[in-house]
Amino acid sequence: MKKICNPFFKTLLCLLFATIMVCLILQPAFADTSAEIDHEVELALENLYASTPAARELSTVAKGILIFTDVIKAGLVIGGQYGEGALLVNGNDIDDIDC
Repeated sequence: MKKICNPFFKTLLCLLFATIMVCLILQPAFADTSAEIDHEVELALENLYASTPAARELSTVAKGILIFTDVIKAGLVIGGQYGEGALLVNGNDIDDIDC
């Protein structure tokens, strides 16, 4: 098996690895305020009801509705995800959820 001994390739590979690590480590995480999450949840529900009439019927018999308006997934070797949303029970916002 042929080894790669080109110094340019090794340098490029190290720079690529360092850039990826810096991007992953220094990524800022800004959580939305409760009011922003509630507004996004209302918009998401309006869009759902407009696009799927059966969803409105199901919401009348559902005990609760869990809505995640923003979900971010990432992974290379190990994956992860983060999302913000709200839990609605009888149409009332019970809790904002960061998960």
